[in-house]
Amino acid sequence: MKGMIAREVRRRGLSDNIKLGAGGIREIEFITQVFQLIRGGREPGLQGNSLLPTLQAIAGLELLSQEQVDSLSQSYLYLRRLENLLQAIADQQTQTLPTDSLDRERLAVGMGCPDWEQLTQQIDQHMSAVREIFSNLIGDDSPDIDRRLALSALQHAVAG
Repeated sequence: MKGMIAREVRRRGLSDNIKLGAGGIREIEFITQVFQLIRGGREPGLQGNSLLPTLQAIAGLELLSQEQVDSLSQSYLYLRRLENLLQAIADQQTQTLPTDSLDRERLAVGMGCPDWEQLTQQIDQHMSAVREIFSNLIGDDSPDIDRRLALSALQHAVAG
């Protein structure tokens, strides 16, 4: 499963995409949706359509630790803020980090960083944390996950 996702990211050239790339917004959404699909019928707290309260319900049910949920929540808010700023700077719908030095500087300043390097370090920290949780959840040693259901949800998420 992890290999399939990595190949899809490479195939689509998404390494600089904060939504669809590894550790991006889509993986946070996918983690949440996996628990909704598997346990949502029995757990009313997982039946909502708002991500952050659903993540808290996941922690309350001890499906993920509070630390993991806090990390996912913080990363989600950070990446959404970054996405909004990216779109404002580009004046178009985008989730791809800029290559232009002026846009990079604007993005760094907008995110409260002194320079592009520090911004990319922050982005990498958030996306690495998400990726680790995602990999641990979807990895081969995760018996609680019905792999066919997870694969179906992943295919839907990638297509959407």
